[in-house]
Order: sequence, then structure tokens, then C-alpha cells
Amino acid sequence: MFASPYSSAFTIRRHSDMELDIDTKRAALKASPSVVSVVSYKGGKMMFPGSGTIIDCEEVNGTYTSTILTSTTLLGSSPESDTLQDDIKVNVFLADGKSFTGRVSAYDFHFNIATICITSDVALPTACLRPLDVSIPIYPSDCNSNSFRLGSGDMVVAIGRFCGKTHELMAAPGKFRKPCLPWLGMELTNLYTATIRKLDKVFSKFNISRGVLVKKVIKGSPAEQAGILHGDIIVQCGEKEVQSSLEFHDIIWEKVRLTEEVVVLRESSAARLNLKVFVDETSPEKVNRWPVPETSKASVKKASVLIKKRKRLL
Repeated sequence: MFASPYSSAFTIRRHSDMELDIDTKRAALKASPSVVSVVSYKGGKMMFPGSGTIIDCEEVNGTYTSTILTSTTLLGSSPESDTLQDDIKVNVFLADGKSFTGRVSAYDFHFNIATICITSDVALPTACLRPLDVSIPIYPSDCNSNSFRLGSGDMVVAIGRFCGKTHELMAAPGKFRKPCLPWLGMELTNLYTATIRKLDKVFSKFNISRGVLVKKVIKGSPAEQAGILHGDIIVQCGEKEVQSSLEFHDIIWEKVRLTEEVVVLRESSAARLNLKVFVDETSPEKVNRWPVPETSKASVKKASVLIKKRKRLL
């Protein structure tokens, strides 16, 4: 489960409490203590409301500093902006409505993540985080990892809090999708998703149980220039064996603008192929954004009006 960055009503309208299954409700309630509402302001005007998850709480000399993971959408002048506003202010609201002034401690507009820090006199509940393992082997006997297994298509739950008066919890089920990668111009998936025909042909030549299957190669991309083809299986990157698409991403994370050697298996070849691929950098126009639905934008305007009315009443 993860906290949705958008505190809008569209998830509730699409997934009312009556529509949510018991497992989704149970997961949302278990994580709810660490889920907060986050609102950004500029010049006293609300820019965007969202949600975040408390992922760490550290005590220093009797004061607690909590770190909240959220979206950079809160920090730009608009959902499409990739520039941090100089005079931005962030307020964080707990489930009981208690508010804190947040400080932006880190952000990355490309990967659309940010961390906000707040201080409190008491320890705040944090999310229970577990290592993620998406290396699902062909052979069941190899499943001995203590990490949480997550593969493409698995069900997940997005949770968040409204920015309104009650800061109610919202939840919406969904499916896990592959993360973004430094741009190589190819689409990858784990080996276990390959067809039985594909696996039979590869296993007849090579003794493997893990790898990354190349599903698509874009024309003119670094992957094509390196000689990587659709249907290839990447089993090694640099000096490390590749067991999953996320592990491949982790290996090349620090290799942007560098050339890395990959070992590829191909049906038409009887030997392993050593190819050199240039890890290109994603250009600004390819900034990864979580789409903001039109209903969410309308909800932001409505929330601004309600807040102004409430201030006049006070």
C-alpha cells in the first residue's frame, strides 16, 4: 500500500466505502496512523493539497523530527511545473487535525518524490516499511527471500487524507506498474512473464532461472544502438547478475551518461552476448508525472473557496 499524493474526491467517488473489499479496508486502516494531509501555500494562497506518509521519526534531545514522503506536485507553481517555489510554505495535518509547519528536506521533480520534515514534542506513528523483492524465479524452490514480493499486476492500495475540516481517510485499490528507468529506450519485464515457448527455447540453450526480458526497443534509442533486440534476456549488468527489472534499474541508477556492459541471451545465438549500452538521461519533456485528474483540479478550487469562507466566519 502507498499514500496517494492527491487529496481529492475522485477516488472516493470511484471507490465508495461500500465498494471496497474487506482486505482493502483492513490495509488502509492499518496504515492510516502514518498517513497525513499535506497542503502547500504561496503568498498565503493554497497551491495544492495532497497526502503523505510518515516514514521516519527520530528523537533528538527530547524533540522528534518526522520525515514525510510525498509528491513534488505540491512544490511547483502548477502540476506541470518542475521548479521549486522560493517562498513556498507547507502545512502538515495529522488524522486528528493537529497541524505542523513543514520543511522541504529533499525533492526530485523527475521521479516526482519529495520529503517534508516536521518537529513535534511526541513521537509520531511511522509506516511499517519492508524491503521490496520483485525477483520472482521460475523455480518455486528458489523462493527463499524474506523481502516482500511484488510483481507487475499485483493489487496495491492507494491511501490518503482529505485537506478539509475532518481530514478523513480515503482509499482506492489499484495495480502495481513498473517504475520509471533512466532512459535506455526499451521496455523491460521480469523473466517469469515470458511465454512458455520462449522459456523452453532459452532453457534449452542456457541454464538460468532469473533475468530481465526485453519486451520493446525504441528505434534510435541507446538500447537499439547497443544491439539489444526485442525478446532478448538481460542476465548481467556490469559485474552484477540481474534478477529483476527493479534490480536492473537499481544497478544503472548511478550510471547515467555512462556506458555499461550488459550480458544478453538470445534465441538465435548459442553464446552469451556482451553488449555495451549508453545510459542516457531522461530529458525534461519526459518528466514522470502522476496525472492530476480534472476532478482533482476542480476539487482544489472548491477547497480554496471553502477555506476562504471558513476564514471569514472565524
